Amino acid sequence: ENEDDASPKVLCRLRRYVTRNIQQLGAVPTISVSIQG
Repeated sequence: ENEDDASPKVLCRLRRYVTRNIQQLGAVPTISVSIQG
């Protein structure tokens, strides 16, 4: 169960980290399409 609790926290950190990089690169549309596809 501990692993399940840690997973969401890690995902949140990755999302924030990736979001910052995406904003800097200005590749939001490309990333969004990749995730949806």
